[in-house]
Amino acid sequence: MTPPKQVSAASGRTLESTRSKEILRVAANLFGDMGYASTTMHDIGDAAGVLPGSLYHHFASKEDIAIELLSEFYTELEEVVAARLAAARGRPEPGTRLLHDLVTDVVSIGLRHVGAIRLRAYEVPTTATHKLRELVKYQPAHLDRAWRQAVNAAKPLLRVPQVDPRLLRATLHQLTLEISQLLPPTADAAAVGEQLCRVLLHGLTPQCPPEEELDRSAAARVAKEVIAGWRSGARGNPRDRLSSIIAVARREFARRGYDATTIRDIADAAGITMGTLYRNVGSKEALLAEILRDYSTHLESGIRRVLGTESTKTETLDALGMLITHASRRFREEYNIVKLWPGGEQPGPVADYFSETDRRLRLLIDFLAEGRREGSFDIEGEVDTTAILVRSIMWLPLDESMRVSANRVHRFFRESVLRGAQAA
Repeated sequence: MTPPKQVSAASGRTLESTRSKEILRVAANLFGDMGYASTTMHDIGDAAGVLPGSLYHHFASKEDIAIELLSEFYTELEEVVAARLAAARGRPEPGTRLLHDLVTDVVSIGLRHVGAIRLRAYEVPTTATHKLRELVKYQPAHLDRAWRQAVNAAKPLLRVPQVDPRLLRATLHQLTLEISQLLPPTADAAAVGEQLCRVLLHGLTPQCPPEEELDRSAAARVAKEVIAGWRSGARGNPRDRLSSIIAVARREFARRGYDATTIRDIADAAGITMGTLYRNVGSKEALLAEILRDYSTHLESGIRRVLGTESTKTETLDALGMLITHASRRFREEYNIVKLWPGGEQPGPVADYFSETDRRLRLLIDFLAEGRREGSFDIEGEVDTTAILVRSIMWLPLDESMRVSANRVHRFFRESVLRGAQAA
């Protein structure tokens, strides 16, 4: 794939102009608030206070802007990571210093390039150029090498083989960038990075009970019952036309993003005419409502059942990790639809879903805060930030990137977030 620097050079653009930089900043904010597909050049010009003629003098198209944003992001990432690795060569002894530094660096870059990270979340619209498609798919290999080196340096201090270094590396690689979407722009990258390292390396429950005891807990039994129910529950009859359309819409929304998916995309993917589609569904929003309602109901019921057991706080958190780890696989497409949804005005079904998500996050925050007060959890810093980090770790699709079972991912959650990956 074309390296980011070559793509940036091919665009024939230098960003020396203050006006160009301001347009990029405004566009990045709009892509974050409205989504790339829903943002127009007119929106960008209005927000930047630039007349259309002047705007096109700086950038020939919205795609041109997206390419510059992504190129800037990849270039800064490459430069910062290269500098960090160069500094680490001066201290070859084993330790977690490089890991801590990289976490802070990447979280900081993510907070500065929220628009670019959101661009990478979904496939670009079908009308996008090959250049933009390739840049969105680009995977910075230098960052993967940096995480590999950081985890290798820390490995002598980790509880291997209980903690899988590959899963730790994948967790850090994915989460340090995506967490920027869940934090306020003013978040302190160093504080967030330190808290993330503390959660993964030192754990929340250093006095965690043995594995057999966790497996026998009431919370674990309930979590297993819920998961079994998800497995046996059918998502409608595949021979039923409406169920088939909903399944196709779920897949297309997850792949392209809701805004970038047209009703015609769904009809084409389902192999039906527009007339047939409209005879079965009222609108694209109605399809989204059906998908998110079912998804949210399953999550809400499962989480409340686990929290309602008489288990200890540690047992309950372990069971929640099991539940969400399996949910991230069972409801992968639903999760991908909403994982990096833009801010700003939202369709009714999405507003309802995020209201329910906020309520579930508040349940986790209150649960962790109560556990800290009673001494079950060792949490330093803000409980709210810890809750966001723990929830995000639970939902990471590690089974997809690493081809490991959900049970093995849950075991990693137990050995890192509960016990701490680093040896005492």
